[in-house]
Amino acid sequence: MKNGERIPSNQTKISPTEFKGEGTYRVTSSMEILLGQGDVKSQLSCQMHHNSTQKFSEKFQLGDVLRVPPKMRLATIPPSPIQLNARVMVACHAESFYPNDAKVELFAKNASSRTGTVSSRISNRDGTFSIKIYLEVLATKGRNSSLIHCQVQRDSQPLLIETTSLFITRPLKISENSQEQSIIFLCIALFLSRVAILLFISCLFLTKVFGRKRTKSRSITSQEVRQSGTSS
Repeated sequence: MKNGERIPSNQTKISPTEFKGEGTYRVTSSMEILLGQGDVKSQLSCQMHHNSTQKFSEKFQLGDVLRVPPKMRLATIPPSPIQLNARVMVACHAESFYPNDAKVELFAKNASSRTGTVSSRISNRDGTFSIKIYLEVLATKGRNSSLIHCQVQRDSQPLLIETTSLFITRPLKISENSQEQSIIFLCIALFLSRVAILLFISCLFLTKVFGRKRTKSRSITSQEVRQSGTSS
């Protein structure tokens, strides 16, 4: 049974014991169970009824054999890209692991010491554990594109490593910013002046065209009037 619910066994075998003549037997029952994170607090129990009067029971905690790897997250506050000479907080989260035997380290690559500060371990409601570790870094020019490693080491388990990079940008100076704004305003002014010139030329052209059409129509009208007077 698992957590009080009956589980059908794959195979149950009854065989006589090695002590002959005593009429004793051995019962073995086996099954396969797929364990998950939710089985940290689960319990297996084996029960045997003999002659409908005697009941034998044995319990086993699945947490004694269960190993749950951590879910790792590594992030920088503020996120990249980071301004030059700013202070950056690197946070590594190792979440939902079991048992509570994890050693977490957070450090910059090629650093002489590992100065990550580990916060208190958190016990989750499902029986797993979580750890947060922080490392403060100064975003100097030499740290641009540098690597930050967070590694989790557990007993008899593979080493887990999460890596992130620091991307540092040089802050824009006020003088450079004002120069860029001046260039932008100059380009806009040139563009508007060219548009105004084109509009002015277009208006002159249209005025001349309409003027010619009016002059031509007037001359045609006067000729028709003369011709009508002569015929009368």
